[in-house]
Amino acid sequence: MAVKKKTTKKFSLRKTLKTIVTVSLFVQLIFIIYFFFRVSQHVPDGGRTTLKLILAVLIISAVIVIYFNWLQKNGSIKKIVTTLFRFVLYAHLFLLLYIILLKWIDPPLTITQIASFVTGEGLKRDHVNFNNISYNAKLAVIAGEDQL
Repeated sequence: MAVKKKTTKKFSLRKTLKTIVTVSLFVQLIFIIYFFFRVSQHVPDGGRTTLKLILAVLIISAVIVIYFNWLQKNGSIKKIVTTLFRFVLYAHLFLLLYIILLKWIDPPLTITQIASFVTGEGLKRDHVNFNNISYNAKLAVIAGEDQL
């Protein structure tokens, strides 16, 4: 009579986080595709934008299928794809953590400031006291958010 070995699954925080970040990434990609299709319906170009989006999704899907069916067996290609996927996952994890952190901390830099720095204009940030902002500017911000 054969004795069955008990296999216990060990909890791995790293693997759990990787799974959560991967699922989050794919949910966001699905949302982006959905969003682009919704927006492309309102573009007055006779549906060409929608066709381009469908073509892009089909090409990306074909590349993924080709990779998993044939190219994954090639060690060097698999290493490149794995490294690229890990980079995307870690970048996505960093952005998720940064967004969560920004709930409690004002951003030290903005995208506009980074773009100014890269183009050579330097980092410029002028703080203005709330009382020095005009009433119309305050009202415009409220109107832009609420519109009631």
